[in-house]
Formats: sequence, structure tokens, C-alpha cells
Amino acid sequence: MVSEVIRRHLWPLAPGGPDGQGWPLGRALDDRLIETAIARVPGVRSVAPVRLFQRSTRGRNWLPVAEDRTGRGLITLSAWQLPELAMLSVGIGSTSSTSLPPGAEGAGNGAGGLAIPVVPELC
Repeated sequence: MVSEVIRRHLWPLAPGGPDGQGWPLGRALDDRLIETAIARVPGVRSVAPVRLFQRSTRGRNWLPVAEDRTGRGLITLSAWQLPELAMLSVGIGSTSSTSLPPGAEGAGNGAGGLAIPVVPELC
């Protein structure tokens, strides 16, 4: 159910998006808004920090999005862009995985976390 909520939250058409009208073009992707959407799922007691990743400029590795000074992960988008959910991993319990799923491209680079949307390379 958590996976579906994340997919619906990032979906560009209604009834998806943060307000049910679809994800707005150019709206920045904020890890805290995704955490809020997850926290609203019935049965979820707590949410570990969401980790955002984006592809390297050569597209071979997943790189964690740098956090700003407040600890927030943010991917800014151009006015014509939408987020692309390329990979999603959800863990249950305090012993859930802290790395990208097996077989994920770039999973061996030591970056741990939850791969969420990336900015599309081509429009």
C-alpha cells in the first residue's frame, strides 16, 4: 500500500499528485512531502527518512541527492519537467534494507536508501 501511495503522489494526472490534481509541471520534489504522504497510510506508525537519488550525468550510477543545510533532500525541476519514478524500494520494520535493491544499476556504489524519483534525462 505504501508503494501505491508514493506512485499516486507522484502521478502527473488526476487523481494523483499532492492535491489530487496531478503532479504540477516544474514542482520541486521534496523528500519531506513524500514522508508526509507515507505517514498518512493507515497502519504506518513511523517513517524513516526518505532518500532521493538521481542518475549521474553519464547515467550509469544512482547518486544520492545532497541534503541542504536543513537536512532536506530536494530535486528542482524546470518548468516543463515532471518527476520520473524509476525505482522504488519500501522496507518494513527496523531491520529493513539500507541499500538499493539487488540488481539495481549502480547499487554497488555504497549509497544506501530508498530510490525515489529522478529527473528524466530526455523529454
